[in-house]
Amino acid sequence: YIDLQKIEIVSNIDYLESIIYEINSAKSINELDEIYEELVETSIIRNINSSSNRQKNIKIMNNKNSKKLSVGEPIKLEINGFTVLVGKNNKQNDYITTKLANKEDLWFHVKDFHGSHVIIRTNGKIPDFDTLYKCANLAKEHSKAKQSSNISVDYTYVKYVKKPSGSKPGMVIYTHEKSIVVK
Repeated sequence: YIDLQKIEIVSNIDYLESIIYEINSAKSINELDEIYEELVETSIIRNINSSSNRQKNIKIMNNKNSKKLSVGEPIKLEINGFTVLVGKNNKQNDYITTKLANKEDLWFHVKDFHGSHVIIRTNGKIPDFDTLYKCANLAKEHSKAKQSSNISVDYTYVKYVKKPSGSKPGMVIYTHEKSIVVK
């Protein structure tokens, strides 16, 4: 029982560290609002401003017994003819990985650090190494490891990225990964 509690506590600490990273990385009020929505949805905090103007900006929609939150626009880029999506927070990471991406798209994430999911929309084409490296670098630049050098970025096809049932926003498991070291 104690081992299970320890695993749950470590998981919760990891999740809260990802929220702190997102708050520190936010560049707009809308990004902070999305983080606030996520914290309300996961019952980390109560919606203390339920009657204020802030509530008007938070788009919580009831879907029977569960709540679905609005998701802001992820970063969208073109790299060597490929569309690339970058999540700016846990909710966007979930959205681009589980809703927008196709199973043959490529998914990137910095190994062992909090950060953005990066998706290459492959449209059936195989990206060259330069494209893979640039996307790995994007994952590094949108992570807690952005100031570090020689960072390992894992990538795999989206079909090998799974969101465990009941897991916190942004948390996934993946297999069949390869790694690129970004200087």
